[in-house]
Amino acid sequence: MEKKFESELGKRIVEGKKRGSSRKVIMGIGAVGACALLFMAASYTFAASENSPVVITEKTLYSQETDYYTASVDGDADLQRTMSLNYRSTLPPGNGDLGNTKLIYSVNMQVKDTTDIVFTDMIVGELSVTFGLSVTSAVYVSCLVMTTDADGNAVTFTVSQPNEIVYGTDVAVDAVVPSQYTYIESTIAEDGTVTEETITADYTVSAGDSLSWAITIATFHPDMTGSFAEVAWPGLVDYVRAGTF
Repeated sequence: MEKKFESELGKRIVEGKKRGSSRKVIMGIGAVGACALLFMAASYTFAASENSPVVITEKTLYSQETDYYTASVDGDADLQRTMSLNYRSTLPPGNGDLGNTKLIYSVNMQVKDTTDIVFTDMIVGELSVTFGLSVTSAVYVSCLVMTTDADGNAVTFTVSQPNEIVYGTDVAVDAVVPSQYTYIESTIAEDGTVTEETITADYTVSAGDSLSWAITIATFHPDMTGSFAEVAWPGLVDYVRAGTF
């Protein structure tokens, strides 16, 4: 898996797809799947071959931190949010530059009530990372939405943001409430011909919805150090958590 990451990231850099850090969410087609990525804190080694151990270090920086937001006058929480942040470094034998470091940021929001809450462009979580040196980072963002349609049927879809390549010491990523999603609709004609059409649909947050973000920041370098700050509902609540890794 690590070699695959290096190959994909290297290919993007060769193709000249480096971009600066951006907080604009672009909707794409994504497969439905679980978003939550949780890792227990541990440091261990396993053998890539008899004489080539690969060292993997994992740390839990934050685990299932819970926040609440209340807009209504009844005092009950309208929004509930959990956040986890994990660190993972892989160090293969030989040249340490072949390793990598990943920060895995997971956010989940449960919607209890939508009264007096504006969800358009709402940032549910904002993570800012400063590495100890300038590195090339790959950023992966996806959001899993569980909601219901007008007939009360359960609907699940994934909104993915195109992978982003960032160079420098600073990386910023946002967990943003999507307003649209896309999917492929297939039609089979009588002669067996299959026609596929990409459909764009609007999404409006409803009470009872669940939204989960899986965000990974990955670099080429193992054992990276740095600092981070995470803000819950920036501009609305501004609960801040910060630390080092």
